[in-house]
Amino acid sequence: MKETIFKKFHFLSKIPVQFLVILIGTLLFIPFIGQVHLFDWDEINFAEAAREMIVSKNYTEVQINFEPFWEKPPFFIWLQALSMSYFGINEFASRLPNAICGVLTLFVIFKIGKRFYNEEFAIIWVFVMISSFLPFVYFKSGIIDPFFNLFIFLGIYFLMNNSYDLELYDTKGRNRYKLKNVILSGCFIGLAILTKGPVGLLLGGLTIFVFFVINKFRRIIGIVELITWILVILLVCCAWFGFEMYERGFWFFKEFISYQIRLMNTKDAGHGGFLFYHFVIVFIGCFPASIFLFNAFKKDKLETRDQELLRIWMLCLMLVVFVVFTLVKTKIVHYSSLTYLPISFLAALFIYRFKHHERKWNWYLTFQLIIGITIWGMLLFLIPFLMKDTKWLIELAKKDIFVSHNLQAKVYWSIVDYLPFTFFSIAIIAATYFVLRAKREIGIYVFFFFQSASIYAAITLIVPKIEKYSQAAAIEFYEEKAKEGAIVEVFGFKSYAQLFYTQRRAEDHGIGFNEAIYLMRDKKTYIVCKINKAAYFQDKYKYKKLYEKNGFVFFEKP
Repeated sequence: MKETIFKKFHFLSKIPVQFLVILIGTLLFIPFIGQVHLFDWDEINFAEAAREMIVSKNYTEVQINFEPFWEKPPFFIWLQALSMSYFGINEFASRLPNAICGVLTLFVIFKIGKRFYNEEFAIIWVFVMISSFLPFVYFKSGIIDPFFNLFIFLGIYFLMNNSYDLELYDTKGRNRYKLKNVILSGCFIGLAILTKGPVGLLLGGLTIFVFFVINKFRRIIGIVELITWILVILLVCCAWFGFEMYERGFWFFKEFISYQIRLMNTKDAGHGGFLFYHFVIVFIGCFPASIFLFNAFKKDKLETRDQELLRIWMLCLMLVVFVVFTLVKTKIVHYSSLTYLPISFLAALFIYRFKHHERKWNWYLTFQLIIGITIWGMLLFLIPFLMKDTKWLIELAKKDIFVSHNLQAKVYWSIVDYLPFTFFSIAIIAATYFVLRAKREIGIYVFFFFQSASIYAAITLIVPKIEKYSQAAAIEFYEEKAKEGAIVEVFGFKSYAQLFYTQRRAEDHGIGFNEAIYLMRDKKTYIVCKINKAAYFQDKYKYKKLYEKNGFVFFEKP
């Protein structure tokens, strides 16, 4: 086998490659994760539930506003609460579990890639993952999905082991199923359910079923092992669901299941979208991996049986996620995030084959690449260019009074903010230059390096500035009023930020807008609303207007 990229540098040659993968993930995902406020809703929602666990010392029940919250199970929230207990109740602690999950994910895909192919393929897979925008961003966020996705992926992987591990066959050709793999699979699927709910079993089970059909109904596990798998899943789930039903009755479980069904049947919380929403999101958000994945669908003449089956179940997983969330009415960007793992694998497979001249470059690859480069190049260039002077944007958005006032935020943009575009341009130009000069390996790794640098720079430089337009004014108000021990509620929009950033106390449990308006007599009370609702609110409730800023209006109870 040819030397991998790390072995070509003398100072790296004696360091185990998996350690270097962990180091790269640590350096990419952990720094600067606390520099920007948590984003409403999802990030603040989970962080607030973790904060309330710590404040109330109730670690068995998920709460929001110190009342039962049945939308999500507790596993990820437990991880956030653990992080907060060591690093404080802040943005860094809220996002740290996912940063660690990112490092674990890189390690897992490296080990799987090395097992089925070689170290070179494993490194390419890792680099594809860290050079794609959405996967990179998600590992620096505070949402549930990274752990949820990793658990489902590992649950499927360990069960699929029974379909391609040659040592499972005895001398008569009968499959000797590995009970260890079955138990590990059940544990990870159970953890996925404890992280986000029964959709973990739905996605894992459907993927296994589709694989079973495509693999010509060849058994993956025996009856005894299937029963064991189901029992392990139930046992892991009952560690919390069973306890919760025992302690609080069946009503909680009923509400939880009703919420999961509502997500699938309705555009919950206003999150609707067109039919092919997730295809468009993944094509743009997973650039450049999304460009290459279609060219790895077909079998290669040098592909072993094990590699073929790995490729097939990756395709099954991607297909299942796309179909399920295309049918689901609620459309949210991270619903299709489980596709990032199979997409990065398939993209790495094409790049690996292209590097070794087993795949040729086609005209439609060029076409897709031009589209991807155009979209991302324009975004990275136009955002700092257009936001430097927002007067014309304010005029353009004047029909939406809230957005037009958002754009009036005082945000300083400088030439430094063009760094993401600069790195992106270098990645494209350098990769093209080296590939055309028949130096494919150099071109591929140069592209990975500068594309990752571009994403890192965008998250570090641009995202904090965007946050100043969208929500910073309101959150700064919440943080200020937290010092007074005041009650802050919102009118006309949904938010969890007022709970987290005012550090709502346990004795103020259950206080919502109506309670703040009509019942609170002994505490300072403030109401925040968007500017398009301010006149109606003031006319109806006669509150004292304090000030308005960037689309938010702040009122004090007389």
